Amino acid sequence: MDVAAARMASQGLIAPVGTSLEVVRRLVGLQAQDEWVAKYALRPRATSVDESGLIKTWLMRGTLHVVAKQDVRWLLDLLGPRFIARQRGRRHQLGLTDELLKEALPIVADSAPGTREELVAAVRKRGIAVAAGQAEAYLVATAALSGLIHRTATGYERLTVKGSPVDDPLTELGRRYLAGYGPAEPEDFAAWSGLSLTDARKALAGLEQPSSAKADLPTKMLGHWDPWLLGYKDRSFTLDPAHAKHLQRGGGFLQPIILVNGRVEGTWSREGKKIVVTSFGKKLPDLGKEISSLEAIS
Repeated sequence: MDVAAARMASQGLIAPVGTSLEVVRRLVGLQAQDEWVAKYALRPRATSVDESGLIKTWLMRGTLHVVAKQDVRWLLDLLGPRFIARQRGRRHQLGLTDELLKEALPIVADSAPGTREELVAAVRKRGIAVAAGQAEAYLVATAALSGLIHRTATGYERLTVKGSPVDDPLTELGRRYLAGYGPAEPEDFAAWSGLSLTDARKALAGLEQPSSAKADLPTKMLGHWDPWLLGYKDRSFTLDPAHAKHLQRGGGFLQPIILVNGRVEGTWSREGKKIVVTSFGKKLPDLGKEISSLEAIS
């Protein structure tokens, strides 16, 4: 089996897999530190880019994602407590003790909607000391991981979405991961989700791996933090390790890539409305259609 071809099929990179909502549900969520990031991930996979029905909060790997509203609750129930526990040591270093959070988190929720500054100011107004800087970010993120608030384009709102219940969230996440990223190993699932390897093995146990017949693989230009790279611990199936330094330049910031026959053969960047292409050495195919599509994203 051609692993790259099978994974491109699972990810919707050979042919679009539906609406934006259907793409997000297939991939579980899209990393979205900035407003524009998800649009680039949706562009090559969806029949149209429409972000209705989506919601943004901290989930996989404890990072900001857009997910379907109907999935947000069970994902938070599964991942929220794990990441809150994992971040406890750092929070305590920042002065965010368990006792402080017990008082502060309800105030954060009751003060929404608002910007981070406004939510933190409301907590301080009640006589609770929160240091400037990272402590503010951790306080708000902990409120989100607790299912109290979620991110919006202008700040934060109270999370009122109920979502659809799931009997076994861990297995459901494993099933959905394989559907959108498979074939894959537990190590890949752990790296993508942020779960422990023990949980990853349990989640994937007994689940069928997807496969794909050999297909013509289209050339794709994918954006920052694209699932094509974020979905796997071992990227050697698509990326020559010698070129890894061109993609990851510190802080987990993954550059936009050019995918040719399932292999990363270059990067691209945007300078205003102009798309600038950099090859790793091989002659690239005609990228005119892909470039025009990227230039259309505002």
